[in-house]
Amino acid sequence: MRGQVNGLLPWRCQVDLTTSSSANSLMKKAVLAQFSSTTKDAEEASYILRYGAKMPNQCQEYANLQHEVQLTLQALSDLTKAMLAAFHSNDRDLFSYLDKELEMTVGRKERTIGALRQHLKEHKCTALEL
Repeated sequence: MRGQVNGLLPWRCQVDLTTSSSANSLMKKAVLAQFSSTTKDAEEASYILRYGAKMPNQCQEYANLQHEVQLTLQALSDLTKAMLAAFHSNDRDLFSYLDKELEMTVGRKERTIGALRQHLKEHKCTALEL
């Protein structure tokens, strides 16, 4: 199994980090021992314990833009589901309203992804390619 699933690291021993057994304690100490005592290093160690991989190198602007893309994509999903329900129930007024909202949200999606791409092009703050 690759990556972390429910607190499990992708190592052969598959230590469950959600329990407090002595083996888990030793594994946590081993990972933490690889890092110095700075806050950044502690965050990195914590991330490795949680996800089994190094933290991506992200700036705050990237994180903000990524959050906006996620919210917009969720809105598209929600609007599409509501539009389908309106279609099935023959609610023409609601369907028409949701259609306009969906069009505006698609435009917002294009703008937010465009802003994220532009940020990546200018700052190269993460390895993610869109």
